[in-house]
Amino acid sequence: MLLLLLFVLLLGWCINSASVSTVFDTITELVSALDDAAEGDTLYLAAGHYSYNGTVVIKPDGITVAAATSGAAVFVNSFLNIKIKGDGTTLAGFQFINCHAAGNDNLVDVFGNNNRLVDLNFNGCVGDKYVCIRAGSAYNTIESSNFENKVCAV
Repeated sequence: MLLLLLFVLLLGWCINSASVSTVFDTITELVSALDDAAEGDTLYLAAGHYSYNGTVVIKPDGITVAAATSGAAVFVNSFLNIKIKGDGTTLAGFQFINCHAAGNDNLVDVFGNNNRLVDLNFNGCVGDKYVCIRAGSAYNTIESSNFENKVCAV
């Protein structure tokens, strides 16, 4: 009986903890999917050039938002701000070329803890900062990323 109870509990845990990996063809689809993402999910953006005007808020803990092919999802001439509010989030593989931070703020704001920014390329963008690790957050890392040709906000 105890063995059966353990089996049922483990089965329920496995069903509820299944992570999802999805590739999106548009940034709008990816942004919409962020509301339903759960810990362990990976949301990929297909290769392409994207123009997006607005704020992208990443709230769920423990998700990955990444380019399907590192470096091949490129934001060009966008007015955007990415706010990472969850913990244990990974943002990876995107390029930001000639972008403007929405409201002359920062392109990426990190508010949570234990987040990773990996393989990002920032080139020729306008804003206060490319990346801002906000006060009160801890143990965030920036890995294998490129920052160049920052244009000062006027």
